[in-house]
Amino acid sequence: MPTNFHNRKSKRKIRFASARCFLSKQQRFSASYNTMLPSQN
Repeated sequence: MPTNFHNRKSKRKIRFASARCFLSKQQRFSASYNTMLPSQN
């Protein structure tokens, strides 16, 4: 992802998108983790 291509305005958008991607990754990981440990919800 070329950061130089985006202006300052879309920088916040990119950060938000990356945060969402990270959140979805965490959710996926926690889901698989919950299957291993059903006691933790």
